[in-house]
Amino acid sequence: MMKNDKELILSDTIMCAVLKLEADAVGVTLEEYVDRFLAVFYNESDKLQPIITHQ
Repeated sequence: MMKNDKELILSDTIMCAVLKLEADAVGVTLEEYVDRFLAVFYNESDKLQPIITHQ
């Protein structure tokens, strides 16, 4: 499932432009940034809760 999601993200020009800015800011490639996000999304989703929910 992660591979399909990665391909979908990387096929979107606007998404890639935004994520590349973030990847560059932390010193990784776009692909590394997407891989790490998807790993957290699927394996450690509790780390994303503050971003997703309104407190």
